[in-house]
Amino acid sequence: MYYILSIPGTVGISKFCSKSRYKLLSFPFFHFFVFIHFKSMKLDKLNEKRMES
Repeated sequence: MYYILSIPGTVGISKFCSKSRYKLLSFPFFHFFVFIHFKSMKLDKLNEKRMES
């Protein structure tokens, strides 16, 4: 459930960092949240396949 919050959070962090002088900091945050998001989606799909079989 938490990974749904990662996308708006990522956008907020990216906007905040691009406005401030910490522009480079936005990239690690962004990749970290995207990584978690896709990892969670893959786990959900695997769980669905297990339920069907």
